[in-house]
Amino acid sequence: MEINKKLQSALGAIATIILIVLAALPIYTNRKKTTSLEVKKINEVELTRPLNITRLSSIYMYDDSIPVKHLWQTYFVIKNTGETTIYGEGFEDKNICGDALNLKVENCTKLLSLQITESTSDAFVAENSTSLRFTQWRPKEYVELMIVSDGSIGPEIIINDREIKDATIEYETYSPEEQIVKKRFVDTFPQALYNVLWWIIMVVDLAILAILIIAGIKQYVQANDLTTKITTIIVWVVVLFLMFAPLLWML
Repeated sequence: MEINKKLQSALGAIATIILIVLAALPIYTNRKKTTSLEVKKINEVELTRPLNITRLSSIYMYDDSIPVKHLWQTYFVIKNTGETTIYGEGFEDKNICGDALNLKVENCTKLLSLQITESTSDAFVAENSTSLRFTQWRPKEYVELMIVSDGSIGPEIIINDREIKDATIEYETYSPEEQIVKKRFVDTFPQALYNVLWWIIMVVDLAILAILIIAGIKQYVQANDLTTKITTIIVWVVVLFLMFAPLLWML
């Protein structure tokens, strides 16, 4: 009877916590969401190797007409890593300056080509332009760009964060150590829903853990033989694993 009362009290506490979390959900989902872009350099190759030999020189021509010394082919991925959609052409309430994002290409003497090689949105770059144009750029959508340039070092893409309302821009360079992780089902959830589910599971698991510890210790102490004690421990470990499985699934 005493254990049943403790279980009822614990379940009541869990229900109260869940109700508090659910009540706070509208406040969390209606908060000011983040706006951010990630610019990542994923590949960089120098296509020319100027000779450094006495009395011997080399000349490279790009497109049969433009002389170059150090020809670079560089790939970048620009991804919407925020929680908001960035609105461009065709929207009155757009959150960018003008109708496009200006891509500033630095560290190059000559910008020879800038083009999109892959995109999950409707973004495009007009010929002989460095402006990225689009209608809607949703969270997790990305654009892959290839830049061909001439310069002593590889180029960099810079985006002025003041062109996007309340935005932050992050810059990274891909390293071979990075691993491509297969996308999980939970990764398709909106960030707000993911966070709420994570906290609900965490709170419930901790509450149940406390109950199991109390009940398990009491049953272990009251057991009269070694077999019952070992069985209690095994059952307790299995229940713990099953209880924390949803949390491990979300990590």
